[in-house]
Amino acid sequence: MENTNIEIKHRDYLENPDDEKLASLIEACRGLVLYYARLYGGGYCFEDLCQSGYEGLLKAIHSFDETQGVKFITYSSHLIIGEIRHFVRRERKYYYPAYLEDYQQRLNEIIESNLADRDEPVPEEE
Repeated sequence: MENTNIEIKHRDYLENPDDEKLASLIEACRGLVLYYARLYGGGYCFEDLCQSGYEGLLKAIHSFDETQGVKFITYSSHLIIGEIRHFVRRERKYYYPAYLEDYQQRLNEIIESNLADRDEPVPEEE
């Protein structure tokens, strides 16, 4: 039932694209975005995942081509998932695993200990 509702709202938007119909379509797709954000985004900020999902949805709304023989919900699902995965990959670059933090802390303690043994001043962190 919900999938049919999304398809109908998308056709309505295509027939007469205005802000009100766009907002209605986005609201109809809200569950889809939330589902994929929960599914693919463990460990990341849920709001950021949803924002990425909505970016994918907007791309789908503006680039969907009915002549390709694919339903809008299928097409939009792929773009939503894609944007969420792009977000996760971008964020993963900045992920610093806990074991590396432990190693870094131990390394800093060893350096400080060696500097203290030599009576050298410990450099201040920037």
